[in-house]
Amino acid sequence: MSYPLEPSPEDMREMGEAALGFVVDFLRGLPDTPASDYDGAEEFRRGFREDVPLDGVRFEAALDTVRRATAKGVTPTSWRTRSTGS
Repeated sequence: MSYPLEPSPEDMREMGEAALGFVVDFLRGLPDTPASDYDGAEEFRRGFREDVPLDGVRFEAALDTVRRATAKGVTPTSWRTRSTGS
């Protein structure tokens, strides 16, 4: 099944709300999240090594990939660094 490259306004709104929900949940959870969690991260990272897909994927599937990566410490450590900003 292919997905349109130009989603409808309603679809864009749903994707935006899903992305915002992810960001809010991610930021809300930071105080209780370890600064790093690399246990099994190398194996997890290898799972991302694949050819570029010929067909698009559902937005929720792509967001789930980001969700799993941020939960496992595969993202830049600066995203999880707690700092006063100075």
